[in-house]
Order: sequence, then structure tokens, then C-alpha cells
Amino acid sequence: MAEIGIGLVGGGYMGKAHAVALSAVGTVFDTVLRPRLEVIAATSEASAMRYAKAYGFARAARDWQDLVADPKVQAVVIASPQSTHRAIAEAAFAAGKPVFCEKPLGASLADAKAMVAAAEASGLPNMIGFNYVRTPATQFVRHLLAEGSIGTVTWFRGEHTEDFLADPTMPATWRTTGRANGCMGDLAPHPVNCMLALMGPVAELTARIETVHATRPGPSGPVAVTNDDHAQIMLRFQGGAMGHLYISRTATGRKMGYAYEIHGTKGSIRFDQEDQNAIHLYRAEGPEATRGFTRILTGPSHPDYLAFCQGPGHGTGYQDQIIIEAKDFLHAINSGQPVWPTFRDGLAVSQVIDTAFQASDSGRWHAVPRHEDPMTIRIGNAPCSWGVEFAGDPRNPPWRQVLKDCAAAGYKGIELGPIGFMPEDPEVLSEALADSGLTLIGGVVFRPFHDPAKWDEVMDAATRTCKALVAHGARHLVLIDSISPRRAPTAGRADAAEQMDQAEWSAFRDRIATVARMGAEEYGLTVGIHAHAAGFIDFEPELERLLDEVDDSILKICFDTGHHSYAGFDPVAFMRRHMGRISYMHFKDINPVVKADAIANSTGFYDACGQSIFCNLGQGDVDFPAVRQILLDAGFEGWCTVEQDCDPTLDVSPIDDARKNRAYLQSIGF
Repeated sequence: MAEIGIGLVGGGYMGKAHAVALSAVGTVFDTVLRPRLEVIAATSEASAMRYAKAYGFARAARDWQDLVADPKVQAVVIASPQSTHRAIAEAAFAAGKPVFCEKPLGASLADAKAMVAAAEASGLPNMIGFNYVRTPATQFVRHLLAEGSIGTVTWFRGEHTEDFLADPTMPATWRTTGRANGCMGDLAPHPVNCMLALMGPVAELTARIETVHATRPGPSGPVAVTNDDHAQIMLRFQGGAMGHLYISRTATGRKMGYAYEIHGTKGSIRFDQEDQNAIHLYRAEGPEATRGFTRILTGPSHPDYLAFCQGPGHGTGYQDQIIIEAKDFLHAINSGQPVWPTFRDGLAVSQVIDTAFQASDSGRWHAVPRHEDPMTIRIGNAPCSWGVEFAGDPRNPPWRQVLKDCAAAGYKGIELGPIGFMPEDPEVLSEALADSGLTLIGGVVFRPFHDPAKWDEVMDAATRTCKALVAHGARHLVLIDSISPRRAPTAGRADAAEQMDQAEWSAFRDRIATVARMGAEEYGLTVGIHAHAAGFIDFEPELERLLDEVDDSILKICFDTGHHSYAGFDPVAFMRRHMGRISYMHFKDINPVVKADAIANSTGFYDACGQSIFCNLGQGDVDFPAVRQILLDAGFEGWCTVEQDCDPTLDVSPIDDARKNRAYLQSIGF
């Protein structure tokens, strides 16, 4: 069990909460890292000495600079006024120390951007404190939405309402001066964070931000209030749903009105922080006469509850939320993996709030800018997630519907699919892509490279695909040896698979190299080989042999996490060895139970797809957080495309799966 020295800046309301949490977290969660309360700083050394004695810190610092410089302080928690956040965080990162910062990230959008830049340049763990979203109830709601429990979400209504300034006779204080201290600076970050966590990014919004009480009593008479008392925001989410937020510090009678209601096509969810140990879930199931909202009390089966109490319905409280935050921060430090919400997530909140001020001033709708991860990783999807494997298959959904669904599920890019599925007329497809707000990422040549008799078919598909990609500015040409009857029965079993002799392999390799050279040199594309179950590039030794024999100037790797696992190999280990040659990623997950059964019974690839061998991301055996870290460490730039092959004739909902997969990737930092 290791210790870590903590420096806490601020000893007031939130400072005390963090001191208590840091003292308790090791006992509550049995953390690998145990906080050691080393140094505390406050507005004066005298205050810091008082807090050190009260909270159990080893010493009081003269100021925050003294705290950051102390070699015994190994991580910094910032619980001071927001105007101080930026300077403290930048100094801590420069000193090589992880930072947890209370919300909001900074006193302005510029502060927030600078803090993200400092955090990401340092490569150190960083988190922002949004405690209310950490309740077991709201964590459970995130799971329900990710699983599609209420269907496609159509509406979100959120609020954060309190009444601490409802009385107009309350005197003027620091809270009534300066934009950063107003309702939008103080309360709004919490519901905005909640909204983004539950619903995803906001595409556009309009707002009204107002002061209810223009003056308040001061020592010498009325004092002007220079910030806002309440605000309402209408929103459109990138996933297509509508939404509304109301934030107020003058909501008479409301004490902790952090609440939301979410409507979906199959149900609804309600939550109110004043009853934080319950959610109300409605499912559109069964006879109409017996339908109604069910009150679900939190208990040991809900996230982060059992560590506090073994009794269902006994409940957790405000301080417990801060302890959960402390646990997550320690985990981020110990594991080296980002834990939501990071500083970048805090920047997303600041951007929504800044855009709301602009919209209130203009009286118009405003698009919400997005600040992409400096990794510049973008997430797309592919028609195979809608069951499209062959262009002429009558079971295929309409191509326009696939584009529409892909955009509605929150993706910004899409693959071409098998050539002929989407129009080869550039004008028609360009207009449709633009209407959906999608970028064409690349295309796949899924053809029998192993069969010399089908060479004309391979070249026709490759040439048409290259032309289509170039017409739309797409970059990635992916080559896949399609399923061979000689290999289908042994998918996933390298030791039993038939192998080509040297002559057959050489000719096979040369056919792949010919198309790769054409794509790279004639069309200027980045060409990647993609291992695929039941083809002759299926198992890791075959893939590595091909890479050794074909020049990397014409052939990179399109790495598919799921197919690598299907083949019986470790995708994370392969990525660590070959990241320098991976130019493009396919994100796919594998259900290990279905995989074991398919291998044992020699199940064909498409039959295995019908048995849902490719499950929702995060529910199979692929370690996606580790995949993300490898991409981050390598400075990977470009697209990662989700693929969840399915049988469209079965009871599947590709758009719901696409939403779940996007939500999962967002939850781990993509």
C-alpha cells in the first residue's frame, strides 16, 4: 500500500469537504494509493495554520506557491476561488504534479483553454470536480442510457435551482459582483456537466440570462448587482434530441434543485438531487392500465454504493460524492489512465456557458464550438454496422438512411461501404454527406485476394473504390481478403487453419501488393491491410509475415481490435509492437462466450455475426482504455471507425447500438 502526499489549496466550504474525503477515501474504497495530508494553503498563513490543525495536515503553507513547491506534495487539490485556478494549476503541472480542480475550470473560457493546454502538455493526470454527477443514482442513469433502456432519447430537461438569493432584502456580497460569480458561473457548470454526461455534445443553443434583483442593500444604500440571477437555455444536441436548462439562485423554495427529466421512445427517467437516492423510471411496456413511473432506491447493486453501505435504500449523501471523486482521482494517478471528467471535459462545460452568454446578447441561436482532443482522434462508423456487407444484398437498408442514422448517433464520419452501395456519382453522394454533416473516411475492398480466378473482380472493386475515395477527399483504402471456404471452418483456430504453400502465398502477397501500390502511388491514398476472420490474412503470424514482405511505404495496417481477438491474439500487445505502422483503426468488440462457442462448433463467420459475436463496445474482451492510451502515447492522429457487424434480418437496432458505442467511447475519453 503506497502513500501520496496531498497539497490542498483552500480550507473553506469545499476545502473542508475535500479534506474529509481525502481522510476517508482509503478506508471507504480500500484504494491502492492512500492520501497523506501533507500541506494546506489558504488566503493567509494564519488561516492555513487554523485549517491544518482542524483537518489534520502536517503543515500550513505561507501561500499556494509555497505549497506547490514543497517536495512532499505529490498531487494538488484546488478548492480556492475560480480566479486562482489557472495560476495554481499551471504551476502544479510545471512542477510535475497531478491536479484535481474544483469547478468551474477557470474564471473564463480563456482560462479554461489555457488550463487544458497546460494539463495535456504535461501528460499528468487531471480531473475537474463535478460532484453531483457522481451520485450512485446518476451514475446508474448513465448506464441505463448507454444500454438504450428508454430507446432513442428525444428530450432532455434539466435544472439547477436554489433560493439563497431569492429574498431581495439579502445584502450584496461577492456573489452579486462579477460575471464569474453569477448564477451562470457558479451554479450552471453542474447541470451543464450533467447534461453533457447524459446526452453528449450540444450542437446549438439560444439563451436568456437575466438579473432578477437589480440592486441589493449595501452598507451605504442600494448596491448594483452586476451579474445574473437566473437563465434559461434551449438546446439541440448533436444526437438530434432537443433540450432545455433552467438555472436560478432565486428559485423560492428550492434548496438543491439539481434535477433532470429525459424522454425516450421506450421510456422516461426523472431525478431530483433533493431525493438523491432514488430515480423514477418509466418503461413503455405491458398493459397501459398498469404502466407508471417506478421509484428505484439506490443500493449495493448501483455504482459506488456498496463501499459506503450494504443496505439498499439507506442512502448516500453529499460528502460521499466528494469521496467518490477522491477515489477516482487516486485511480487516475495510480493507473496512469484518464478518468472522466478531465480538464478537457471541464472546457466543454465552459464552452457551453460562454456560448450561452453570446446567444443571450445576440438573441439568436449559436453553434457550440468543439475543442477536439489534441490527439485529433475522430470517431466514425461504417455501413457494416447496419448489416451492409455486399452492395447488392436486398436486405440492405437505404443508403440515405444509413447516413442519417450515423449522424443522429453522434458520428462525424462514415466509410463508403462495399462499392456500389452508395452512389458512385460524386455530386449525389457529396450532397447527401453534406446534408448529414458527415465526412467520408475511407473504403474497403473486401474481395477474394486468395483466388487468382477472381483477380478481375478484385481489380474492378479496387479501382472503383479508389476513384470514389479520391472524389470525396477520403484518405483510407482498406484491403481485406474475403472469406475462403478453406478457412471458414477454422476461424479463430490458428493451429487448425489450412496454410498456403510458398508459391500460392507469394502470388497472394503480390496481388495485395499490386493493389496497395496502385492505391498509394496512383491515387495518393493511405492503404492498410486488415486481418479478417476466415480469410488468409486472419492470424497474427500471417499479418506479420505480409508486413515483413511488403514495403511499408505502400502498405500500412488498418487494425481491427475485434478481428484480432476473434483470431485468438491480444490486440493490445500487437498495437504496442506495431503502432508505428498502424494508420487507421477499426473499433470492434468480441463477446468471449459467443466466440468460444463459435470456435468450438466451427461456426461460419456470418452465422457468428447472427449470434452477436460482435457486441457493443466495452461489453466484450477488448481493453479499449488500454487501446486509447496506446493511441495517446503514440500521438495518433486521424479516424477510428466503429464497426459492429450484424445480421439485419434479426431483431437488431443498429442506430441504438451506434449510440451506445459512441456513448461508451465518450465515457472513456474518446
